[in-house]
Amino acid sequence: MKKLGFVLFLMLTQTVLFAQKRHVIPDHIGNFKLLGNQLEWQKNYTVEDTDELNQKLRKEPFTQGIDLLGNDGHTIVKGFTLDGENLPSYAREPYDALVIVDVFYDRIRVTVKQIVFPDFVDHVFYNGMRMNNSRGTLEHYTVNNGKIKRTTGALNVLNSFDTAFSTIFDSMLTPLPE
Repeated sequence: MKKLGFVLFLMLTQTVLFAQKRHVIPDHIGNFKLLGNQLEWQKNYTVEDTDELNQKLRKEPFTQGIDLLGNDGHTIVKGFTLDGENLPSYAREPYDALVIVDVFYDRIRVTVKQIVFPDFVDHVFYNGMRMNNSRGTLEHYTVNNGKIKRTTGALNVLNSFDTAFSTIFDSMLTPLPE
């Protein structure tokens, strides 16, 4: 009887350890991934000439603040608007976002995150304490309980952003197959 109890204990222990090692696949739509409670648009590309890419990035209004040769592979874009059909009212307003371009030899990873619309509230108090309200962030409108909302409005906004960002970067770079 003791041996049976010991064997059951080992089986239960192995089951628990296996369950803890499972790899969690992030929720995603198109090139948007939900990591924690943060949405990131991310796409990988190949690049042959970094100098030529740097010139293209500097000419494009969306990425003109990026200087890969000056070791500044990120910029905050401000005041861009999203094109799309039947967008909710918040998505028709200009947005700000953080754009990051990482270079890995012959590969480029582009990330766009921290997309914020004008109704974002950031309070700085007299003592330097800072309090912000998530209202106005893309996550506020499209994420609920750690999952991407599958409402028509949320899907339309995410697909419109996916198309817009892909259009910008696919014209400069060659996408890697997924």
